[in-house]
Amino acid sequence: MIDPTQLSGGTTTTAPGVSSGKKDELGQDAFLKLMVAQLANQDPFKPVDPSAFLGQLAQFSTVTGIQDMKSSIGSLADSLRSSQVLDGTTMVGHSVLAVSDSAVLGATGEVSGAVDLPEGVSAAVIAVTDASGQLLRRIQLPAKEGTAEFKWDGLMDNGTRAAAGTYD
Repeated sequence: MIDPTQLSGGTTTTAPGVSSGKKDELGQDAFLKLMVAQLANQDPFKPVDPSAFLGQLAQFSTVTGIQDMKSSIGSLADSLRSSQVLDGTTMVGHSVLAVSDSAVLGATGEVSGAVDLPEGVSAAVIAVTDASGQLLRRIQLPAKEGTAEFKWDGLMDNGTRAAAGTYD
């Protein structure tokens, strides 16, 4: 690799226009200036080995390609994150049906759900129970195969509203 402090047979020089940025970083422009300075200041009786020169060019090209790829992947990741956020906003205001054995009743409102009934069902009842297993309400479902939707208004069989909380 080119050592920027040793460009011509042990004499310390700096190539014109080479900035001293971060200690371990060498930009493409600075690298090319150093290579030109190395060629201009080389000992004519001991020229730089062409294979070493080409090796240095290949290494720099590889590093530059990796840096460009890193930048491109970072941009792609940012784009995907933005896309996911945008896709998520389309779900606002919609209902979702998720598998669960319990439901949360708020201080007001109701609980909606659906049950997948098998073929040949003759009767179907939803039993709403509290955490201790006490039966609060029975909801009759239509006896037909497929998805049967139901709503619980939060009222118990005795007509009073159940407290807000989780019910099975």
